[in-house]
Amino acid sequence: MLSMFFSLLAAAAAIGLEYAYRTRTESWLASLWLYVPLMFVVNYSIYRLVTLPGNPLLGALIMWSFATIFLRAGVSVFVLHDRMTPGLWAAVSLMVLARILQGVWK
Repeated sequence: MLSMFFSLLAAAAAIGLEYAYRTRTESWLASLWLYVPLMFVVNYSIYRLVTLPGNPLLGALIMWSFATIFLRAGVSVFVLHDRMTPGLWAAVSLMVLARILQGVWK
């Protein structure tokens, strides 16, 4: 449960940074007050995710990748109104399958 929390926290911060990059018109330097704290959140969450006891590194990366792709697809479709290619939907499906297998097949 804690690993999913840190995965979602890191993914939400990373997707927030990507969304800000696409929508803000000012320079990165002018927005350092926004970007630097979010970068620290991403890095700290990934650090906590990979150092949790009983959570192997590959398992942590699968969870973070799953959360990131899931949130990225949601923001792309519902917020930015981007067109999702079939290849991206296939990648999302494979990440969902990897996460299910990780939880079921122990």
